[in-house]
Amino acid sequence: RRVPDAPWFLTLCVLASPWGIVGVEAGWTATEVGRQPWVIGGVMRTSEAVTPMPGLAGPFLAFTLLYAVLGVVTTLLLVRQFEVHSPRPEVRHVGA
Repeated sequence: RRVPDAPWFLTLCVLASPWGIVGVEAGWTATEVGRQPWVIGGVMRTSEAVTPMPGLAGPFLAFTLLYAVLGVVTTLLLVRQFEVHSPRPEVRHVGA
């Protein structure tokens, strides 16, 4: 099978790329908006219904550092993979 390279298809792929993020954000918004009716409307404010989390800073920092390290490692591995398996210079310019 050959890789699809029709201009209309490639343009469609570029235009469709943000829709994954839009879907994630829309799902998160629907979840948070759906959570609001559990707070008594007109009687209790949302800020009064929040449970205090005094120990939240530690796990938040740990996960932030973990994801930062994973991001750097992934980037370095991808760069190395592209350097090792990139096309030879004479192949890159065929068809140019």
